[in-house]
Parts: sequence; structure tokens; C-alpha cells
Amino acid sequence: MCPSAETGPRQVACPPELSRLAALGEQDPVRWGERFGWLLAQGALLAMPAGAPRPERFAGQFALALSEDPGGSLPQLCRALLPLLGQGAAVAIDLPPTRQAAVALAGRLEHEFACRLAPLALRPMNLSFSVPASHGGGPALLRLLPACRGLGYPAAIARLPDGLFTALARSGRWTDPLGDARPAQPLWNEITALSWTAPAVQLALAGTSRSCCELGQDELPGGVLPDSLFEVPAESAWLTLRLDLAALAAAGPASAWLRRFRRAVRLALRLADNLLEHLPWPSSALRADALASRRVALHLAGVGELVDRLRLPPQQLATLRRVSGWLEAARRSVRDESRRLARLRGPYPALRLAEVAAPFTGRYAGDPGLLLAGRQLFRHRHLLVGSPFALLPAGPSRHPAASYFNLLPALRAADSIGLYDGALRHRLDLADYRRLLRMTWAIARNRE
Repeated sequence: MCPSAETGPRQVACPPELSRLAALGEQDPVRWGERFGWLLAQGALLAMPAGAPRPERFAGQFALALSEDPGGSLPQLCRALLPLLGQGAAVAIDLPPTRQAAVALAGRLEHEFACRLAPLALRPMNLSFSVPASHGGGPALLRLLPACRGLGYPAAIARLPDGLFTALARSGRWTDPLGDARPAQPLWNEITALSWTAPAVQLALAGTSRSCCELGQDELPGGVLPDSLFEVPAESAWLTLRLDLAALAAAGPASAWLRRFRRAVRLALRLADNLLEHLPWPSSALRADALASRRVALHLAGVGELVDRLRLPPQQLATLRRVSGWLEAARRSVRDESRRLARLRGPYPALRLAEVAAPFTGRYAGDPGLLLAGRQLFRHRHLLVGSPFALLPAGPSRHPAASYFNLLPALRAADSIGLYDGALRHRLDLADYRRLLRMTWAIARNRE
């Protein structure tokens, strides 16, 4: 089954043998194995999704897309799914905007998947379908998909675009990509109410993921990572990890927590960079993308839990400054480590450094690539991910859940903003849930 509001994102502790696997490419594998072993022993670094508890199945979260011609692209999509399903991967399939009736589309998907996968003794598992808010089926499709037995009872993810939020701010009509104008408020109310009440319906904010490397070319989003819940290019390969701040703080002396946190962030990125080389990616195309773009998504979790444990009043500005300091420390640490690895091992190949440096050739003395290094050259295309739900405490708290909204500006430090940890939305009433989403979108639009 896919993640739900009842269970939250699938996650398990990273297996200890990952330290040995990650240290294989190091010049001093024994020394680095001990460092990675320290990181894993903290119990704060988790795998996303939990469908990959063993190193050979560790790479397991992908986004695929269905073209505007479902009849022509379904066979190709099913072929791409085969190695992923065989490995137990979590997969989200993006459906294009269409006026096709929701019942007809859901029925066709269920029929085609059953016909193509049943002869191979495979059944859909860990599937999600991402649906743009502009989809003709709209909320009806969000209700139908999780009930489709032939699709493995998938989760349904609604992608909410900028235009919808802008129309809400103006109390106006929203024109979707199909050219249909509709009142924004009723659609917003229906989708948010559905995601608040239905465990298998998730939300993702469009356009809130960006590359940490400004020198790289922009990529068009083509889907959603099913457990991370942020937009990514279709058929891209990601290594996703989750670092729980509350668990890390509890793993040692409180006086050394921030130093331990910075060290954990740096080691987590180096471990991920090494694993990218050694993981058996499900297909040659995904392996090529993994090594070319070296996409790492380090999710920060347990922030609100740590605030509550330290007895910090979330409504005070001093607490926001402190939490912002934590996330900025993570941002600096992970970026510094990526730049250091770029100097040691080279930037991610998809950057095409020679083409980027070409305009500088002949203007400056020395190697243009070195001139671009420093603060702009990275080993990885993506790095840090934050979620508004990670700012809420997981257990009973001393303060109303809505008071933790004061911490939302700290998300400016994240490269991508996902809606993972969405199980915590049950701690909010519907009005506060909607307010949280709109505030998160506004902050995502006003990052540096």
C-alpha cells in the first residue's frame, strides 16, 4: 500500500551494512566506514521509502508520466514499471490534464494494468497517481483511484499550481491549462477537504522544487516523488534520505547537539554520494540519470518535535530565529560538503561545465572552471528538502498546533519544499490545514 495519513511516509532505519557499501569507493574505507557507522548508529537517518530495507533495494522512489495519448503510452509505461515493481519501488505516475471522465479514465487504467501485468505474475504495489488540479476529472478522480483494486489501491496526489493560489488571493476565476475558466474557491475547498479527510489523498505544491546549483539548466517538472511529495522531472532517479532532528538530539549530550547535527548532515551527503555509484538502479536509463545529475534529497524531519522537547514557545520570534538557525546550518553544511566533493570528484556531469565556462574563456587568467568554483559549483543537482508538517510536533504538545505556523519562514532554507509527514495534518482542523498550505506556498514563492 502507498503512504497514507494514518501511517505517514514509509521509512525504516538505514541498515548498518550501508556503512560498508558507502565506504567502498573511499581511499581509506576503514576510516570512512567508522564515520558512516557513527552516523547510522545515531538512529536519526532513515531510508525513504521503507520498501527498501536492504542495500540492494535502497534506491526506490521514482516518478513516471503518462503522455496525453494514454492508449499509445500505456504499453511503454508498463514496460518502464516492470523493473520498478519487481524491486518494490515506490512509484508515482503523473496523469496529464484531460477532459476525459474520471470514471472512464480510472477504469481504463485499471483494465490496462491488469491485462499487461497479470500475465507476468506482477501486481501493482506502492503506486501513486499524481493528478494536476486542472485535470478534467478533478476531485472525482482523487476519490476513484484509491479504490481501484487492479491498481493496488494507490494513493492519489493532487498537484496545486501557482495560478490556483493567485486566483484564491484575488477571489477570482482560474483558467486552467485546458483553457477552462472556473471559480478557484470551490475547487480549492473540495480538494483540500478531500485530502484532509481521505487518508490516501495527498497534495503537492507545484513549482516549489529548485536546483541548488544556479549554473545548471532548469528542468521541467513531469511528476511527483510519491513519498517526498514535491515535483521532479519525469523518469529521474533520486536517492532520498530522512534526517530526524529530534532523534539526533536525543542521541547525545544536548550541549553538543548542533555540532553533531552539522556533522550528521555532511556525513549523510557523503554517504549518499557514495551510494549513488554502488546501488543497483532498476534500469540503465535511471542509472544514467542518477550518475549524471546525482540527485540527493535530504529530508529534514522532527523539527517541531525538537522545539517541543526543548520547551521552546513556538509563537515567539526568538524560537523562529533559533529554528531558522538550525535549517540554515543544514543548508550551509550540505552545500559546503557538495562544493567540497565537487572539487575532489568533479561537479555533477549533467552540469556540462565546459559549456557553462565557455563564455568566460579568454576573459580571465587561469582555468574558467576554477573561477566558477567556490560558491556555485556543486557535486549534486538537488540537496535539502523541507516540509511544513515537519514543523509540527508528532506527539502531544504544550501548545496549539497552529502556533507552530510561526516557524514556517524557516523553510526558506530548503531547496525543495515537499509535503511529507502529511500524517500530521490530522492535528489541524480544516481551516488551519488550508491556512498552512497557503502560507507554505507564499513562503516557497519568496525564497532567496
